[in-house]
Amino acid sequence: MTGELITGDVFSPALSTGGLNYELISNPYVSAIDFDALASENILLVEDGYWIWNPSAGNYVTRAAGTGASPYIQVGQGFFVQTKATGSFVFSNAQRLHSDTTSFLKEQPLNVLSAKVEGGETGFRDELYIRFAEGATANYDEEIEAVKWYSMHDDATMIYSVAEDETELAINVLPL
Repeated sequence: MTGELITGDVFSPALSTGGLNYELISNPYVSAIDFDALASENILLVEDGYWIWNPSAGNYVTRAAGTGASPYIQVGQGFFVQTKATGSFVFSNAQRLHSDTTSFLKEQPLNVLSAKVEGGETGFRDELYIRFAEGATANYDEEIEAVKWYSMHDDATMIYSVAEDETELAINVLPL
């Protein structure tokens, strides 16, 4: 991502419809946000739930009323909300998350292998990270791993790791 770092209150694009319609918005910050805090602060405009498309599974990952998928919306991540009313709601610094113990932290972890590939006529590039950590499993661990997103170009150079449950991952965290 490029541009000026955003902090402070950020207003969503105007929700154009009320009455339980779906609208796509995205995290405007360069840090993860806590969706539960976002929903709580904007409860008059949106339902307490989100939907994020998972292209590898071909379905939506959901969270509602504090249960389901992770409450953390990553940097630049788009997600659907269900509207209650028209208007703009606010993203605030209180919803932003910074931590040295959670999976969304951008740090150089220990016990990591990385691979970078480049090729093709247009110079496509891709990266893969494999970490080893306590508490990880051989299957897809939603809180600490990242599913591979495919390029829109059929001839793009891509690399990924396959978890034991056959989930294709860009970031794979395995047991020590």
